Amino acid sequence: MYFSELAKLAGVKPGLEGPEESTLAEFQRRGFFLAYAVECPVEDYNDLAPAVRRLAPTVVKRIQSSYQPKYIAPISQATQELVKLFQMTGLSDRLLLSDGAPFVDPFIGDPQNQAEFGTSLGDRLLSAVSQLR
Repeated sequence: MYFSELAKLAGVKPGLEGPEESTLAEFQRRGFFLAYAVECPVEDYNDLAPAVRRLAPTVVKRIQSSYQPKYIAPISQATQELVKLFQMTGLSDRLLLSDGAPFVDPFIGDPQNQAEFGTSLGDRLLSAVSQLR
């Protein structure tokens, strides 16, 4: 579900199924890079926030030394602590936030509730990126 939402940034229309590899290639061609705060899958969602907290210093080091992105768009409530750390380490100017917080879509996979929520995750990310241009 998240991949489909992020594909909107690559200009892939919702509902159009294409090979993930070509969608990812287009995503990267447009200058986007996707990285997980936690490299290994977390089996229990309750373990996600503690894992992000534990790995946060490593994530910041990678962003500063290897990734060097123009912008960082944290996705999911579990990345809230990363936002604070990014701000403390001088990365505030690179943060794309949703009302000062990570982008969250509590209704991902539920179009009816997404419509009532306002816009989908992909639409809100696309809007934030469009404002930069």
